[in-house]
Amino acid sequence: MPSSIIRDFQAQFERLAARMGKQKALVASARKLLVVIWHVLSQQEADGHAQVEAVTRTLLHWISQTGTTPGKRRDRLLLLYGYLDQLGLSEAVEQVTYHGSTSRLSERQKQLRATQHKG
Repeated sequence: MPSSIIRDFQAQFERLAARMGKQKALVASARKLLVVIWHVLSQQEADGHAQVEAVTRTLLHWISQTGTTPGKRRDRLLLLYGYLDQLGLSEAVEQVTYHGSTSRLSERQKQLRATQHKG
Protein backbone atom coordinates (compact mmCIF):
# COMPACT_ATOMS: atom_id res chain seq x y z
CA MET A 1 0.00 0.00 0.00
CA PRO A 2 1.48 3.39 -0.94
CA SER A 3 2.85 5.39 1.97
CA SER A 4 0.58 8.39 1.31
CA ILE A 5 -2.51 6.23 1.81
CA ILE A 6 -1.04 4.80 4.99
CA ARG A 7 -0.37 8.33 6.26
CA ASP A 8 -3.97 9.33 5.45
CA PHE A 9 -5.39 6.40 7.39
CA GLN A 10 -2.96 6.98 10.25
CA ALA A 11 -3.92 10.65 10.49
CA GLN A 12 -7.61 9.75 10.45
CA PHE A 13 -7.02 7.15 13.17
CA GLU A 14 -5.19 9.64 15.38
CA ARG A 15 -7.96 12.24 14.99
CA LEU A 16 -10.63 9.68 15.85
CA ALA A 17 -8.63 8.13 18.71
CA ALA A 18 -8.37 11.50 20.43
CA ARG A 19 -12.12 11.92 20.18
CA MET A 20 -13.54 8.43 20.77
CA GLY A 21 -10.80 6.13 22.01
CA LYS A 22 -8.37 3.79 20.28
CA GLN A 23 -10.62 0.74 19.93
CA LYS A 24 -13.50 2.59 18.28
CA ALA A 25 -11.08 4.54 16.09
CA LEU A 26 -9.49 1.28 14.96
CA VAL A 27 -12.86 -0.16 13.98
CA ALA A 28 -13.85 3.05 12.17
CA SER A 29 -10.57 3.14 10.22
CA ALA A 30 -10.82 -0.55 9.34
CA ARG A 31 -14.38 -0.04 8.12
CA LYS A 32 -13.30 2.86 5.92
CA LEU A 33 -10.52 0.75 4.42
CA LEU A 34 -12.95 -2.11 3.74
CA VAL A 35 -15.38 0.27 2.03
CA VAL A 36 -12.57 1.49 -0.26
CA ILE A 37 -11.59 -2.11 -1.06
CA TRP A 38 -15.21 -3.08 -1.71
CA HIS A 39 -15.66 -0.20 -4.17
CA VAL A 40 -12.45 -1.11 -6.01
CA LEU A 41 -13.41 -4.78 -6.29
CA SER A 42 -17.12 -4.41 -7.04
CA GLN A 43 -16.84 -1.60 -9.58
CA GLN A 44 -13.48 -2.78 -10.94
CA GLU A 45 -12.08 0.71 -11.05
CA ALA A 46 -9.19 2.32 -9.31
CA ASP A 47 -9.50 4.12 -6.03
CA GLY A 48 -10.00 7.84 -6.59
CA HIS A 49 -7.14 8.57 -4.21
CA ALA A 50 -4.78 6.07 -5.82
CA GLN A 51 -1.54 7.30 -7.31
CA VAL A 52 -1.22 5.96 -10.85
CA GLU A 53 2.54 5.43 -10.54
CA ALA A 54 2.12 3.41 -7.35
CA VAL A 55 -0.65 1.27 -8.88
CA THR A 56 1.53 0.68 -11.94
CA ARG A 57 4.56 -0.36 -9.86
CA THR A 58 2.42 -2.65 -7.71
CA LEU A 59 0.87 -4.34 -10.76
CA LEU A 60 4.27 -4.77 -12.43
CA HIS A 61 5.69 -6.27 -9.24
CA TRP A 62 2.75 -8.67 -9.06
CA ILE A 63 3.20 -9.66 -12.73
CA SER A 64 6.91 -10.24 -12.11
CA GLN A 65 6.17 -12.45 -9.12
CA THR A 66 3.35 -14.50 -10.62
CA GLY A 67 4.42 -14.54 -14.26
CA THR A 68 2.26 -14.08 -17.30
CA THR A 69 -0.75 -16.13 -18.33
CA PRO A 70 0.17 -19.87 -18.51
CA GLY A 71 0.30 -21.22 -22.06
CA LYS A 72 0.48 -17.77 -23.63
CA ARG A 73 3.54 -15.77 -24.48
CA ARG A 74 2.64 -12.29 -23.39
CA ASP A 75 4.86 -9.33 -22.91
CA ARG A 76 4.93 -8.01 -19.33
CA LEU A 77 4.26 -4.45 -20.46
CA LEU A 78 1.31 -5.52 -22.61
CA LEU A 79 -0.10 -7.48 -19.70
CA LEU A 80 0.43 -4.47 -17.43
CA TYR A 81 -1.40 -2.17 -19.85
CA GLY A 82 -4.22 -4.73 -20.09
CA TYR A 83 -4.74 -4.53 -16.34
CA LEU A 84 -4.43 -0.74 -16.41
CA ASP A 85 -7.09 -0.69 -19.17
CA GLN A 86 -9.42 -2.66 -16.89
CA LEU A 87 -8.88 -0.09 -14.14
CA GLY A 88 -9.26 2.84 -16.54
CA LEU A 89 -5.74 4.09 -15.84
CA SER A 90 -3.84 3.15 -19.00
CA GLU A 91 -4.19 6.53 -20.68
CA ALA A 92 -2.38 8.21 -17.77
CA VAL A 93 0.70 5.95 -18.08
CA GLU A 94 3.21 6.78 -20.80
CA GLN A 95 6.24 5.11 -19.26
CA VAL A 96 6.87 2.67 -16.44
CA THR A 97 9.72 2.96 -13.95
CA TYR A 98 10.46 -0.26 -12.09
CA HIS A 99 13.61 -1.14 -10.15
CA GLY A 100 15.50 1.81 -11.60
CA SER A 101 14.79 1.11 -15.26
CA THR A 102 12.28 3.02 -17.35
CA SER A 103 10.28 1.23 -20.05
CA ARG A 104 7.98 2.49 -22.77
CA LEU A 105 5.84 0.57 -25.20
CA SER A 106 7.62 0.06 -28.53
CA GLU A 107 5.78 0.69 -31.79
CA ARG A 108 5.28 -3.07 -32.20
CA GLN A 109 3.85 -3.33 -28.69
CA LYS A 110 1.53 -0.38 -29.38
CA GLN A 111 0.24 -2.13 -32.51
CA LEU A 112 -0.28 -5.39 -30.59
CA ARG A 113 -2.06 -3.51 -27.84
CA ALA A 114 -4.32 -1.76 -30.35
CA THR A 115 -5.33 -5.09 -31.93
CA GLN A 116 -5.92 -6.67 -28.51
CA HIS A 117 -7.91 -3.65 -27.37
CA LYS A 118 -10.18 -3.84 -30.44
CA GLY A 119 -10.72 -7.60 -30.19
